[in-house]
Amino acid sequence: MPFIAYVIYLAPAFAEHGGAACFSPIDSRRTGKHNDYVWLFQWINWRNTVLCGIEPPTQDSGTQDYHVGSEHHFAPKPIPPLGQWQASHVDVKTKLWTVRLKYYAIKLPNGYHARIGWRWDDVDNLYFLTVSIKKIPEDWDKKLADWDAGFRNSG
Repeated sequence: MPFIAYVIYLAPAFAEHGGAACFSPIDSRRTGKHNDYVWLFQWINWRNTVLCGIEPPTQDSGTQDYHVGSEHHFAPKPIPPLGQWQASHVDVKTKLWTVRLKYYAIKLPNGYHARIGWRWDDVDNLYFLTVSIKKIPEDWDKKLADWDAGFRNSG
């Protein structure tokens, strides 16, 4: 019963912000199945779990200090740096009600990253439902910092 209630709660958000409208016709990166889901749920298509056209999230709590954005809104990166965590949310306004999407992420000192909730993709500006635990490569934080420094210096 809680699952059905949650689907009804989310339905207006998907009607206004979800599905195929989130992808250009030539974007093939996320047209297949969810390879980031546990094997039992990998049959679910990306288009059925994606929301777009929504503002970046706001960090509610946590130790994460790495953010992206402008002077008006700093959004937490989806994968925190080593040893940091975040709890964030975004409010999706629909014609019927406001839907709050929550996201929790942690990156342990040993490099394992765990997350659950509606992850914001800061590159494509999409939200997708995720539950994941995986090992992040050791040089991830350095590559991310180098990319970010290059991005900031290019403008």
